[in-house]
Amino acid sequence: MACKVLRPESLSTAEAEQFSAYARAWPTLCQGDNVSLYPDASCADEPFDAARYSSVGSLTSAYAAFHAYSLSTQKPEGSLKTLFYVPNQYGFGNRLRSLKSALLIAMLTGRVFFIDWSEPYPVHMLLRPAQIDWRLETLEALTDVKAHRAGAQVLCLPFGAQHARTTGHNCQRGLSSVQREDLTRAWTADALEVHSFTDLNIYLANNPYYEPLLTRLGRECPKRMGCLYRFLFSAQPVVQERLDAISPPGAPGHIGVQVRNRLWLQDSHRIRVSNAGDRIVSCLAAWVPPNENVFFTSDDDSLYAAAQKRWGSRLRLQQGKVYQAWSQGSAIDASKLKDDDEEAVLKAVVDWFALEASTSIIYTTGSSFGKTAAESSSVVNIDLNHTKCRAHAAAGRDWSNAWPTDPSAVSYDTSLVPGAKGSSF
Repeated sequence: MACKVLRPESLSTAEAEQFSAYARAWPTLCQGDNVSLYPDASCADEPFDAARYSSVGSLTSAYAAFHAYSLSTQKPEGSLKTLFYVPNQYGFGNRLRSLKSALLIAMLTGRVFFIDWSEPYPVHMLLRPAQIDWRLETLEALTDVKAHRAGAQVLCLPFGAQHARTTGHNCQRGLSSVQREDLTRAWTADALEVHSFTDLNIYLANNPYYEPLLTRLGRECPKRMGCLYRFLFSAQPVVQERLDAISPPGAPGHIGVQVRNRLWLQDSHRIRVSNAGDRIVSCLAAWVPPNENVFFTSDDDSLYAAAQKRWGSRLRLQQGKVYQAWSQGSAIDASKLKDDDEEAVLKAVVDWFALEASTSIIYTTGSSFGKTAAESSSVVNIDLNHTKCRAHAAAGRDWSNAWPTDPSAVSYDTSLVPGAKGSSF
C-alpha cells in the first residue's frame, strides 16, 4: 500500500525521554495513593492494580509509568501480559469509542496496551502516542509478537460487523464477561485481543467488579471516561499541519458543527419533514451566535453549499471528499485503496480533531463521530436532529437562552444497545 501523504513518524528525542522518565517513576507509583497500605517499592514487578488509585490523575500517571516500565525491562518469557485492540468495521468514531474502552480494560486487568489497526491505513500514520507508546513496532523490538499472540484469547461481542479474526470465537461469552465477570480471572492468556466497535464502558460501568471504581473515576472523567482520548493520542504532524491551516495558532476559536446526514435523513422520515440541506443548516445555525466562526463537517458533500450560504466568510472547513467505507460502515479491502482514499481518510481525522478543538460543539444526535469529539473535549456541547430542532423552535430555545452550561452533559440512549442496562435487546 503506497501512501503519498501519510507516513510513519518516529518518536522525538523529547518523547523518548518522556517515556523513560515514566518508566523510572514506576517503582514509586506502583505503591498506589495510600502508601501506608503498600509500603514496599518492590511492587514494581507486580501486576498493575487500578484499585490502588483514588483519582483519574493518579491512575493515568501510574498506568503510563507501568506501561513504559514494562517495555523498558527485559521480562522473562511468558511474564508480559498484553492487550491488543483490533477495530472491527464501521467508521472513525466507532473505532475511537471502542479503542478508548479497550484501554480501560487494559487498565482494569493490568495489561500492557497496544493498537493493531492496519486498515485502511496504519493508525500510527494518523494518531501519535500521547502518554503511552501503543505502537506494535515498539513491542516488536522486544519480542516475537507473532509467537506471543499465537495463543491469544479473543474478547468480542456477538453483534455488529465482526473482524475476520473473531471467526470461531465465542463472542457471547465476551459480552457476558464485560457485563458481570472479573476480567482478570476470566481472561488469563498472556495476550488478549479485544475486537469491538462498541463503547465497552456501557457494560463495564454496571459490572459489579468495576462499578464502584468507575463511578468514582467518572466524577472526574465523565462522558464514559472521555478524558482517556487525550491520554491515548494526539495528532500526527500531517494532521496537525492541516489543523493549523484551518485555524492558525493564535487565531480566534470556532464553534464546531457536525452533520451525520444519514441520521438526519432517518429522523426526517420518522417525523415527516424535509431533509433539505438548508433546513438542516438552519436548525444548526439557531445555536451559533452571530459573528462566531464556524468549523463545519459532514458525511454528505451536498451540505457544504448550504453551510457556505449560511455562514459565508465565517466558515472554516477542510476541502475533500468523504471516505465512503467509514461513512457507510462497509468492509475495507486495503489492496483496493485509491490515492483519493488516503486524502479522504486524512480529512476525516483532521475534521475530528478540529471538531474536538472547538469552543463549543454542535453534533448530530446518535453520531459516534460527533459524540467522541464531545467526550474528548472539555467544552459544552449539544446534539441535534429534526425532532429536537422542532421541539426547540416550538419552545423558543436557541443559543441566546438555552445553550448548555455543563461541559460533562452528553446525551446517552442505550435503550437500543444490545445487552445494555435497560435495553430491550
